[in-house]
Amino acid sequence: MNILNWSQEMDRLIKQLKEKYVEDGYSQDFLDNFDVVNHLFAPENTQLINQYSKMTGFEIPSQIKDFYQFCGGLKLRNVHNSYFIYRLSFVLNTPKDYLPLRIDTEHGHRILPFGDNIGGEYFAISVDDGDKILYLQEALIDNGVYYSWPDSIYTVAPDFYTFLELIIEDTKAELRNDKTWKFMTDVRKD
Repeated sequence: MNILNWSQEMDRLIKQLKEKYVEDGYSQDFLDNFDVVNHLFAPENTQLINQYSKMTGFEIPSQIKDFYQFCGGLKLRNVHNSYFIYRLSFVLNTPKDYLPLRIDTEHGHRILPFGDNIGGEYFAISVDDGDKILYLQEALIDNGVYYSWPDSIYTVAPDFYTFLELIIEDTKAELRNDKTWKFMTDVRKD
């Protein structure tokens, strides 16, 4: 995946989303705040990825490294229930115990949280299980350990690049106002 192309496409979709809200007659207050809660962050110092690796104690997967070379993070408040990809500076300034770095011993593997939604659920890459992307629903986090409830962990993508593609597709569905679309965080078991 070409992250630069992805970020240009995401930026274009965010602008289209704002135009849609203008056409739909949203209030000026809403529109004035739109860019604050819907944007891509510029890349940060790439040395921060090494600090993140040191903080977590494990190697950061290559697709995550690739992303942070060209994009500093994402705030996407107005697509479904929100998508946020953390800035590295935010992660490094967050108390270590606040972010889950491991799933409880029943599931027993290391994770690397890289984002969340507005509801307190996390997006994390499964470091010990093929770099698949997990959606961790709200649960207890204690001392960096995520204590899951039954059926509270879902795989939403096989890897980070696919996750980024799903964000693009979910944004397009939001633009279409597609009520039949299954957003990646609509993960209830049938």
